[in-house]
Amino acid sequence: MDKDYKESLVKNVFGSGGKATLNVIDKHGKRYSVSRIFGERINVLDENGKDLNINPISLFDGVQYFGQKDLSSSADHENGLLEKLISGRIAQPSNLDSCVNELIRTAERLLDVSKIPQQMTDASTKQTELEHKLSIFEEKGVADKLKEQSGHAIDSTKLDAVKNRIDDILHDMHDAFSKNSTASGTLDGYSSDFNKDIFEDVETVLSLIDFQLAQISSCVAEIERQRSDMEDIILRLKGRTDSLADEFAEIKREIQDETLDVDSFVKMTAELQKTKEKLKQLSEEALTKSKIEAAFIKAARERNETLLTTYNAYKAETERINQNQTELRIEITFKGDRESFKSQLKNDFKGTGISDIKYQMICNEFIDYVAILEDWIIADGGKLKQIVTHSEYAKLEEKLRTQYEELLKRQVENKVDIYYHEKLLRQHSIGQRASALILFILTQDNNDVIFIDQPEDDLDNKVIYDEVITAILQKKPYMQFIFATHNANIPVLGDSERVLVVEFQETKIDVAQGNIDLDSTHKQIVDIMEGGKEAFDKRQLIYTSWC
Repeated sequence: MDKDYKESLVKNVFGSGGKATLNVIDKHGKRYSVSRIFGERINVLDENGKDLNINPISLFDGVQYFGQKDLSSSADHENGLLEKLISGRIAQPSNLDSCVNELIRTAERLLDVSKIPQQMTDASTKQTELEHKLSIFEEKGVADKLKEQSGHAIDSTKLDAVKNRIDDILHDMHDAFSKNSTASGTLDGYSSDFNKDIFEDVETVLSLIDFQLAQISSCVAEIERQRSDMEDIILRLKGRTDSLADEFAEIKREIQDETLDVDSFVKMTAELQKTKEKLKQLSEEALTKSKIEAAFIKAARERNETLLTTYNAYKAETERINQNQTELRIEITFKGDRESFKSQLKNDFKGTGISDIKYQMICNEFIDYVAILEDWIIADGGKLKQIVTHSEYAKLEEKLRTQYEELLKRQVENKVDIYYHEKLLRQHSIGQRASALILFILTQDNNDVIFIDQPEDDLDNKVIYDEVITAILQKKPYMQFIFATHNANIPVLGDSERVLVVEFQETKIDVAQGNIDLDSTHKQIVDIMEGGKEAFDKRQLIYTSWC
C-alpha cells in the first residue's frame, strides 16, 4: 500500500547520493555488509569485503514486511496475501509458456484448416466452370489443334507446383534446424566432480547427435542445390515453349471461329490444372485436421496438469500453515475464483449483448478460456450455442477469432479463502482482520525477519497486550522482529532487545539507541509514548483509583 508515498519518502530522506548501509549476521553467524546509494544497485559484501553480487533477501529464509495499512487491507486480497506468506517457496512452472505457445500455434493452424471446406467448395465450383467453358472448345474441335500448346501450359503449372512443394519442405527444415542445430551445448562446459564416467558417456552421445545434425545440415544444403536444379529445369521448359511460339501462332490463325477466344483456351487449361492441384493440396491438408485437434487437446491437458501441480504445491503449503496455528485456516480451490473469471469474460466479450445470467452459465459450463476455445474451434461451439442466441454467438465468435492468442494466455486463479475463528476473514471488522493477520504472521516459523509498521493503527491495546505480546515473547528467540510503533506496550511488555528513538531535526534525522533496561531509554519511552512523566503519573493515579 502507499507505494508512491513510500518511494517519495525514501527519495526525500536520502536525496541525491544518499547511502544506506546495513550490517547483517545470518543464522550461521556469518557477517555481511549490505549497502545502497539512492538510485543505484544493491551491494552485498562478505566479511572479507568481497562483492557477492546477490540479492540481500537470499541471506535469509524469509523476510516479511507489512506497512502501515497493509494489515487491514490484505484480507481483501487473499491470493496476494497467501503468495506473500509463502514468500516464493513454490517454484513457478517452467513449461507453462511452452504449453500456451503450443495452444496458440495449433489454434492458428485449426483456424486455417477450418477454412478448407469453403475453399474446397470454391475450388470445385471453379473447376466445374472451367471444364464447361473448355468443353465448347472440345465440341468445335479446337482443343485438338491447341493440344500441344495447352500441354506445355499444363506441364509448366505442374512444375511450378513441384517447386512450391520443395520450397515448403526447405522452409520447414530450416525452421526446425535453426532451433536444433547442435546438442552438445547442453552441458556447456559442465564437469562433474563425482560422476565423470557418466558424463563422459553423455558427451559421447551428444557428439554422435551433433554428427547426425551435421549430416542433416549437409542434406539441407544438397536439397537447396537440387532446388536450383529444379529452377533450371523450369527455365528449360519455358525456353522450349517459347521456341514454339511461331508454330502456336500459326495454328491460332488457322482457326476460323470468331466466337471463340483462342488465347483464353490455353490460359483456362493452365488455370484448370492449378485448380486441380489446389484441390489436391486442400484434400491433403484436410486429413491433418484430426492430428492438429489432437495436438491442441494434448497441449491443453499438459497445461492443466502443470497448473494442477502448482496448485497441489500451494495446497500442501497451506496445510502446513494450518497445522502450525489454530487462529486462522486457509482453504484453496483449483481454478475456483469464478467471480473474477466472470468479470474477465464480461470485459473480453463486451459488445456481444450476452446477459449476466448467460455469463454465469458460461462460467458454470467452462472451467477456463482454453475450454471455451476448445468448444469453439474443435466442437463448432456446440456448448456455447446452447447458451447464447445465434446473433450473440456470431459476435462472440468474432471476439474469439480476434483475441484467441490473449485469451489462451489467461488463467483462472485459484480461490483462496482465509477463515478467522471459522468466519471468513473479509467478513470481520478492520480491527479483527488486522488482529488475525498479525497473530498469523507472528506464529509462522519460516521467516527470519519480520518488519511491521505501526500495528497499533488497527489494533486496540487489549489485543496487543493479550495476544500480540504473547506471540512476540514466544517467537523472539528464533526470529528478528522490527516494529515501528508509538505504542509503549510493544517495546516494554515485549521486552525489546534494542530500542531506537528517532527524531527529525530540520535537515537530518537523529537516532538514539539503547535497550529496555537503560534509564535513558525509560525516559525516552515515557516522554515520547506516554506524553511525559507528568502525564504518565497522572494516568497511573487515575487508573489506581479506578481499580
